[in-house]
Parts: sequence; C-alpha cells; structure tokens
Amino acid sequence: MIQALQDYQGHLLDDRHFLRAGQVVDFLSSDQEEALVEAGLAQQVVVSEHALEEADFALVSGIGEKMAQRLTDAGLITWQDLIDADPEALAAALPRTSGEQVKEWQTQAMEFTRG
Repeated sequence: MIQALQDYQGHLLDDRHFLRAGQVVDFLSSDQEEALVEAGLAQQVVVSEHALEEADFALVSGIGEKMAQRLTDAGLITWQDLIDADPEALAAALPRTSGEQVKEWQTQAMEFTRG
C-alpha cells in the first residue's frame, strides 16, 4: 500500500482512478507503487485491514445515526475514507459541522483502525 504525500498535487493513475494528496491506495501493482515512491510522490504505508472495512461511523463520539448516514451519503464508506477526508471540505458539506469537529472524528477513527 502507498499513501500520496500531503503536498502532492494529484495524479491520474488510469482511466478510473485519480490519486489525491494523503490518499491511501491498495489497488496498484508493485511496479506502479515503486515508481510513485521513487518519484517522491508517495510513501509505503501499512494500513490495518480494519481501516478498509465498512465503518459504523455512529461509534464515533459526536456522530449519531443521522450524521453517520450523511457521511455515507457524502461517499465515505470505510474508516480510511474518514481519515483521508479533507476536514474543511467535509465540514462544509455537512450541516452544523466544523473542521475541528471532523479532525476529532478522524482522530477517533484512527484509534478504531488500530484495534
């Protein structure tokens, strides 16, 4: 698995996938991963399998069932999706939510992925 560096401007991987800053991907061949790492665009990472499973966002303090549904409607499915989301952009898409609140959710999501 690789993670694009935070200052990465984005890269079209193929006709269906665009790698964005901070994103973790696991569908590339080892040659593709190696090329991105050698070019200084990404780093190798180890992500728990739990991070890539469908998340129950309502387990996070401050996220109720309605907000969990809004996150899913916004395209977030896994814990890693929440962790990778831009806090300010996600907050702007959700009612009565701040970037700081999203960052707190992301911190809690990281804890869920460790266990």
